[in-house]
Amino acid sequence: MHLVNMKMTPTDLKSFPSIYQAQAFDDFKVGHVIRHGCGRTVTEADTVLYCTLLHQAPIYTNRQLAAHHGYSALPLHPYLLFSIAFGLTVADLSERGGAFLGVDRLSFERDAYPGVTMRVISTVLSARKSKSDERYGVVCWQTRATNEHGDPLLTFERVNKIPTRAHLESMAA
Repeated sequence: MHLVNMKMTPTDLKSFPSIYQAQAFDDFKVGHVIRHGCGRTVTEADTVLYCTLLHQAPIYTNRQLAAHHGYSALPLHPYLLFSIAFGLTVADLSERGGAFLGVDRLSFERDAYPGVTMRVISTVLSARKSKSDERYGVVCWQTRATNEHGDPLLTFERVNKIPTRAHLESMAA
């Protein structure tokens, strides 16, 4: 392949079509249920890499130790499952921006093992206008991750500032 001397030119980013799936604050109504994508199968490699990079916990990387503690196989790290579940919600809930305000009531319901396919559903618990910035609303969701059989794996509540439709339209203009 022959490389040519290419000059980079500035690009007007507003000329690109939006790829966002996330909704505006105005679209989130209490009780609204969002099913996030087609799920994600979690592998042993996922948990070993997670533990190697972020949390050295031998029970998730050592089969003998896991068996000694009564696990039937190498378990998946629960915070890895949480991270994946949270990540699966971003495109639908908060991708358009706004501050992440926190997670509360994180509960792990059962152990999970390599090969589990997580499915994630969020329900709007509350939605109100921001008191500090009228361009945003504050939305709280309860997110529930289940395995392929519908058995609960984990639940958590999450709060974000979400831009209003008017603010999104003003940014696009």
